[in-house]
Amino acid sequence: MLGLKRGTVKLCEFHDEWAEFYEQEKQLLKNVFGDKIIDMEHIGSTAIPGVPAKPIIDINAAIKSLDKETVDEFIEPLQKLGYAYMHEYPNRKFFVKGPEEKRTHHLNLVEVGNQTDWHDKILFRDYLNSHQEARDEYGKLKLDLASKFADDRESYTKAKEGFIQKIIWMARDKVVVNQKQCELIADRLRPLRFRREHFKRPFLTFKSDAETKLRAFLFASAICHQTHTLIYRKKNLKGWGCLEDTYTILGEANSPLLDPEYLSKLSASELSELLKPIFTEDGSPENCTLDRLDERSAFLINISQQLKENYDGKVSNLLAESNGYLINNGSGLYELLEEIDGFADPLKKKSTVFVQLVKNANLIQIKDPESIEPVMDYHMQRLMLRTGCIEVKDEELKRALLERQKLESDSDVRLASVEAVRLMGKLAQKDFFEMDELLWSLSRSCCHEKPLCTAGHCTKTPCTFFTFIDLQGHERCIFDGICSGQNDESYRKYWQPVVETNYY
Repeated sequence: MLGLKRGTVKLCEFHDEWAEFYEQEKQLLKNVFGDKIIDMEHIGSTAIPGVPAKPIIDINAAIKSLDKETVDEFIEPLQKLGYAYMHEYPNRKFFVKGPEEKRTHHLNLVEVGNQTDWHDKILFRDYLNSHQEARDEYGKLKLDLASKFADDRESYTKAKEGFIQKIIWMARDKVVVNQKQCELIADRLRPLRFRREHFKRPFLTFKSDAETKLRAFLFASAICHQTHTLIYRKKNLKGWGCLEDTYTILGEANSPLLDPEYLSKLSASELSELLKPIFTEDGSPENCTLDRLDERSAFLINISQQLKENYDGKVSNLLAESNGYLINNGSGLYELLEEIDGFADPLKKKSTVFVQLVKNANLIQIKDPESIEPVMDYHMQRLMLRTGCIEVKDEELKRALLERQKLESDSDVRLASVEAVRLMGKLAQKDFFEMDELLWSLSRSCCHEKPLCTAGHCTKTPCTFFTFIDLQGHERCIFDGICSGQNDESYRKYWQPVVETNYY
């Protein structure tokens, strides 16, 4: 069987002849283009025996360049072979073969050596072909998603991204989880309990109606990324602490900066000017310490527009639409948030922070807690590296982390860190909300520039971890004696991946 209607999802059992169809098409393309095609690979599920697949042959063809002149040499000859030029993506040019009612082949022209659209596609295919358990897991996931998104191929494809990223990370084998170290760390986390007042802090309890609180939580979460410069010295606050403080004030005042109707009419530059004085201690715009204001303003405006268009301007209606589920056939809260700019992170950091705030404020009951994803930001990645919960096997990446060099991607370190936290949460019998607050509070205070284990005291006053966790004293790190970084400088010198992102 070969061919499927455009935009639909219908899976078939694996057919041996798919490999033959690929070889036939490969030869056809080579006969026409010769050495212009440097290499060719059969990718996708029709290249993975045992995995159900859409009956469409996916082909990657490596060419010397994706510049217009080179690509133009392919368009007309491909049209004569029955291909139509469909899309121009950053790293590939996409062609399809067959009428809309029966697409039979997908062809990607990819620049030779491209990591994302060449090497990663091969890594994914080869890993599944050599790992039965992962192959079975992927097959089950595909069948579940196909039943949910039979007429929505875009959502079907998007819903697979998390699994695919995890497999590529495992296949690269650059950063691995140290299970024994995770077990030791989890043992220390298990008995810890939060102080009662942590859940009564102003941001969770300020006096206002539920809708205003929900807007404050959503807007603060949406712009919480790389807030390195944000600081209120008089209040001794940095980063997220400043966001909580500011949005508490806005919520208590019922500020128009929490009104989707008002925000949706502004331009990013107009909103940026309004944000400047509220992210200062003295109200002077020139003293604003929050950077990337136009980007953050664009997120707030998009949220407001989405709320107006889809939820009558109310975050409470967004929550009602989810019916308490995070994942639910496209209508779960995680899934709805994915449609909003600012919440596009496939690992759902901001989305989980928002859900966590709403839950802690007793404004939602989560019906599928098993769907909660671990939060992973730069503080926690640094902690995972220093404690030895993850091990960097790639020497080039290790050197970049130790020397604080800028990286193109944090995916290897971040995905490994997520898996480490996932394992530790299970071992420590903590949910991922608890794991986030435990590890984040420790990493932003006790294990920052000067770790507690070498400084002899926490250099952040007050220590975030000590204010969160019910401890009698805090002269020593809770990981004293088991942390890899305590006695090994090569671990202690690790820094988080230096990347520019709006995911966290």
